[in-house]
Amino acid sequence: MTKLAVHSVGSRVVELLFATFPTKSTSPLKLELYGPQYALFATSVAPQEEKDDKKKKKSNNAPTLPSLATFIENNPDKLESTITHLQSLLQKGLDKSLTGFAYFHSLLLDYTSIATPNDIRSFLTPALAEHALHLLSTRHGTKVVCECISYGTVKDRKKMIKCFKGYGRSSMLHRDAYMAILRVCDVLDDTVLVNKMLLSELHKNGDEKKKGNDDNMEDDEEEKDSPILDLVLSETGSKLFLLLLVSKDEEVTNEKTNKSTPRWQKYFDPYELSVLHRNPTISENGEDNVPTSKKEDETRRQELVVYMKDLLLEVCTKHTDELLRSKCGSRILAEVCESYPTEEVHEAIVEACAESMEGGEEGDELLPILEDPVGHLTLKHMFLSESKKDDDDDEPSLARMFYTKFEKQLGEIATSNRGAFVLSALIQNSSVNEDVKKALKSHVKNITKLSKGSSSDKKLAGCGVLLDAMKA
Repeated sequence: MTKLAVHSVGSRVVELLFATFPTKSTSPLKLELYGPQYALFATSVAPQEEKDDKKKKKSNNAPTLPSLATFIENNPDKLESTITHLQSLLQKGLDKSLTGFAYFHSLLLDYTSIATPNDIRSFLTPALAEHALHLLSTRHGTKVVCECISYGTVKDRKKMIKCFKGYGRSSMLHRDAYMAILRVCDVLDDTVLVNKMLLSELHKNGDEKKKGNDDNMEDDEEEKDSPILDLVLSETGSKLFLLLLVSKDEEVTNEKTNKSTPRWQKYFDPYELSVLHRNPTISENGEDNVPTSKKEDETRRQELVVYMKDLLLEVCTKHTDELLRSKCGSRILAEVCESYPTEEVHEAIVEACAESMEGGEEGDELLPILEDPVGHLTLKHMFLSESKKDDDDDEPSLARMFYTKFEKQLGEIATSNRGAFVLSALIQNSSVNEDVKKALKSHVKNITKLSKGSSSDKKLAGCGVLLDAMKA
């Protein structure tokens, strides 16, 4: 198996083997790649038992094999020989240009799971620096690249980022490769180089945007879509902007557990957080825990977000309606309003709400933003976030602008469930609190009726919340 895995022709058979059969069948074969001694462990291991609410039961009757990291944890004396064997095997694979095979990516990841940061820095990163782009096709390969970026030298990091030049946009839209772009922006100190190699590409529309009739090519700049619209509306592409917009130092407190956690982490799942682990360190010159990055996280973030600020404000102003209705886009819009509150963006939000209430073209089935499942929640959170800030006459207020626009329509908005939830958040803003209560005073009877419901209509929870907010 070991010889096949690094053979120019046999490697294709191994790739097909691992891609065709389930992990349960291929795991014993994979053990041989870790070294000859691991063939002894390719026997069935007693399945672990899980505790049920009533009784203990076996989780699975099939044999299970621990991962390489678990093997080493249980047999630490085999670490050195395993590292030596894997390094020899991986080097042969790199010499045969096997970085395009998924099984080889998995083998590289297994190596990083038992290797020290210094092993990754001295052996793996220099060997993979010029092949980084090939590894981004799989989740395992991308995680390996992220580890190399985390622990690599300045020279190797520059080699890796140069491989990504021209592929920044496509990588951010890829299901796995986007993590490498995030890690680059998260640890590289040379922010000028990051902008030159990656971020500058985002200022141009993608190839898809360039297609169309010749007449459209002559449209004014104002009529063109923002070059980052597709990224902002993407689940993967939007993560980069969230990483740049939210400070790593800002924390939020969970009201139920009373524990504080960094606010930026709420936008990332556990796997992403494990890849974006904070403050990677190595051992150097006899010292432990030497950081691989010299700049502070906040300094690096502020330097990078400057390159994207104008684009973010533009997309939030031009495509407000689309962002308000998108789960991913609404996060970007909310964070832009939090970091860069401007009258232009606030006015765009209010106008988008007003236009959606007027109704679109015939056959348009879009709900008004105040009734949209995503849009109403976005407005609600924006108003709540603004209500927590100290009053500042010089800073534009979305709540005040919204009240001014919809003063005469607040009673109508309050009669819908989602609209009432939005107003319950609006009323908590001290700058418009009394004005909103006054505007709704004559509608209290109708709101109360809707909150209780009737035999023909179900009660509206939003109206009940709004009444409580008015009484508070």
